[in-house]
Amino acid sequence: MKIKIAVVDDEKESADTLVGFLGKYFSAIGEEYETVVYTDGMDLVSAYKPYDLIFMDIRMKGLNGMDAAHTVRGMDKEVAIVFVTNMKQLAIKGYDVGALDFIVKPIDYANFEMKMRRVMNELRRRKDVRIMVSQYNMGAVLSSSEIYYIEVLGHTVIYHSSRGEYKTRGSLSELEEKLRPVHFRSCHRCYLVNLAFVEEINENGVVVAGQSLPMSRLKKKEFYEDLANYLGRSR
Repeated sequence: MKIKIAVVDDEKESADTLVGFLGKYFSAIGEEYETVVYTDGMDLVSAYKPYDLIFMDIRMKGLNGMDAAHTVRGMDKEVAIVFVTNMKQLAIKGYDVGALDFIVKPIDYANFEMKMRRVMNELRRRKDVRIMVSQYNMGAVLSSSEIYYIEVLGHTVIYHSSRGEYKTRGSLSELEEKLRPVHFRSCHRCYLVNLAFVEEINENGVVVAGQSLPMSRLKKKEFYEDLANYLGRSR
């Protein structure tokens, strides 16, 4: 997924540091992102467009970060806000606008990376794919994060999830395309696996949420590589 980020800071050195750290972090995890820098809170809110994440300096000339955050929150209930400040006590007020976290200046990369792991976990959770499953003339909506793996038997698709099993009719190839952005991969022509629930890979196949599934020789190399990349991003 491509993460859209705004950096709002009237101190050029601080903004440049954040932009540099973002480049280093996203290069390491292999995710796409784009960054827009604002030097004033008013510039952000006057022509606001949806972002996934905003780094907001609190003390700025003109419209300060706290007031800008209140205005943004009135327009966008979902965006993750991380306050950047010289004084930790000011950041505590940020929770009034549902701030996800705060970073104290001067910013060091180790602390920034730790905060970003939390941010990315939250953003991935928010970007769940939701699937409507119909069975026995009834429907259920499943989030991708609660699906362990998907099995296909003939024309029947079985969702193995934290809420139990759901059966419906469908195509595994269509689901594979839909769920690829949220880290589902095929280990076999009959199985699509949520990489978040892989517990073990052995000579017999792959263990997912306690269940042993077969691994196709043709899919093994790609599955290994995708799992390694996923685990690297999730660190």
